[in-house]
Amino acid sequence: MRIGIDARPLISESPSGIGIYLLEILRNLERNENTTYILYTNEPIRNQDPVLTGFEKRVVHGKIGTFTICFGLDKALKADKIDEFWGTEHMLPLFAHGVKKVLTVHDLALLINPKWGSRKNAIMQNIFCRLSCKRADKIIAVSEATKKDIVSLLSIDANRITAILNGGGYGKYITPSNEECKKIKKRFEIEAGPFFAYTGNIEPRKNIVTILKAFEIACDRLDKTTSLVLAGKLSWRTQPIIGAIEQNKYKDRIHLPGYISEEEKKYLMHNACAFVLPFIVGRTFWARCA
Repeated sequence: MRIGIDARPLISESPSGIGIYLLEILRNLERNENTTYILYTNEPIRNQDPVLTGFEKRVVHGKIGTFTICFGLDKALKADKIDEFWGTEHMLPLFAHGVKKVLTVHDLALLINPKWGSRKNAIMQNIFCRLSCKRADKIIAVSEATKKDIVSLLSIDANRITAILNGGGYGKYITPSNEECKKIKKRFEIEAGPFFAYTGNIEPRKNIVTILKAFEIACDRLDKTTSLVLAGKLSWRTQPIIGAIEQNKYKDRIHLPGYISEEEKKYLMHNACAFVLPFIVGRTFWARCA
């Protein structure tokens, strides 16, 4: 069996979201001599995770990754004698005949409301995610809610869709030494007291402005040393978020450390008084403390 995988989420040295999802699955794949996995990208993979050394890689050059996956892979897949292809990021090769296709759909947010993403991504999703779902032999939805959206919005037979929830992927938590804890607290500026934590890209669709409003209300009622850590890369259209931080009356206790390591992420999740998780329910943004 020869399996091709869309590895574009691993092009970045610092993967987020789908990149982490893909890395964890690759790390836990059952490997045997009868199965070969080939990672396809439109640029060289810059991620340095050791697990990637065990996989074959193919670069099919193209400026726009979506076009490369949808229209540029058919010859490469034929040459590599690929039996099955896994689209990890909403897209599939549309003209790869004779290849079984499995597609992961993380959400249909940009089909529900194009304003939740950049104009380019919204257009790409609305065209090529729709086509890919129709061409897929099997679809993996990362939640029951996403499965229902695929059925209702794209008229896909529910029998073709399996909801497989994302796993934690963190393994056993090892408590950092006192010295390491001091370094993490200093970097995140959380030495003074309890803190709320968010991890993810800093962008409009993450509903961070609502988190900021909730933090302000919480600080009015809680310990005045409570702080908020918004850990993640600054993505697109961040100015409204930065503006909301500047206008927050507790702005001095709101910290943006940028992209963080897995060790730092583990520390935040195990030591925050609450982990703040923005999510979509009923096609409306909400913020929730988990």
